[in-house]
Amino acid sequence: MTLIVKRHIALMLVIMCVVCTIESTHDRNQSTRRRDRPTVTTTNNLCEKGADMKLMCHCNQDHYNKKINDVDCLLLHEDIAQSDSSWYAFNSHPHIKHIQLTVTKHGYLGYLPIDVFRRQRDLQTLNIQYGNIREIPSNAFSNLTRIHNITLKHNQIEVLNAFSFANHPELIELNLQLNEIININRLAFVNLPKLDELVLSNNNISTLPNDAFVNITNLNKLRLNDNLLLVLTRDVFKGLGKLQQLDLSVNNLKSLSDGVFAELWSLQELYLENNSLERISERAFDGLNNLRILNLQNNKITMLENGVFSTVPAVTTLNLNNNLLEWLTYTTILPIMDNLVNNTASVLSISGKCCFLF
Repeated sequence: MTLIVKRHIALMLVIMCVVCTIESTHDRNQSTRRRDRPTVTTTNNLCEKGADMKLMCHCNQDHYNKKINDVDCLLLHEDIAQSDSSWYAFNSHPHIKHIQLTVTKHGYLGYLPIDVFRRQRDLQTLNIQYGNIREIPSNAFSNLTRIHNITLKHNQIEVLNAFSFANHPELIELNLQLNEIININRLAFVNLPKLDELVLSNNNISTLPNDAFVNITNLNKLRLNDNLLLVLTRDVFKGLGKLQQLDLSVNNLKSLSDGVFAELWSLQELYLENNSLERISERAFDGLNNLRILNLQNNKITMLENGVFSTVPAVTTLNLNNNLLEWLTYTTILPIMDNLVNNTASVLSISGKCCFLF
């Protein structure tokens, strides 16, 4: 073997050793990087059960497509952050139609889990109760274009901001009873074309802004009973020309002024019992040509003007029980007397010391 060939072989061996060393170093570095890479945690299964769970849900599947469409959850933990993986478990079920979330006595919910709702484009009913949600932010339920019913009872809600409930073309019922609502922004309810019933019962509402309901013109039932209302103005009910039932019972109303209900020309039932009404203006019921039921029991009415019922010719049920009336003239009742006499379902209730003066 010549000297040149020997040198050539030696050079090749050196190059091979260098390459092996580089490859070995690369493999070790790759292995180290794999070991140092953070572990990706999997999202919780929404429908699984476990003793250490913060959110425990019972799920129902659609019989045909086997997709989860009905979820009933209990919030069990007092400290569940908005970024908690328990909420992200909803993401694996994007076709849920009904969600009920109940906060247990050991749990606490001080916010609306908005990100959960916005991803549920098929959601039709949402029910949250026993939370500690002080206010409803603007556009809290945006993207819920198929929602039919929102119920938020017992959540200690105090404030409804502008656009709290906005742009829900299929919303039929909104129930906010049994909260602590004090302030309602006049733009709280916007673009709810199918809203049929709004329940604001059992709150702390003492005043309502003018035009509060002007953007929900198809409303059929409005429940404001068991609040602290002191005064009503005509502009409060502006836009409610299709309203048929208005419940204002159990408030602190002391008087009704002229034309206060004049915007409610379709109204059929008006409940004013258990207030502190002392005076009713002669023109208070102007515009209520379709009113059938008028309940004024358990107030402090001492007298009624002769023309007070002249603008409610369709009334067939009139309840004046438990007032301070000492007399009631035939002239006062005359505008509705035919209804009371000729309608087999008619009712005139007057209890106490009152008597007719002809």
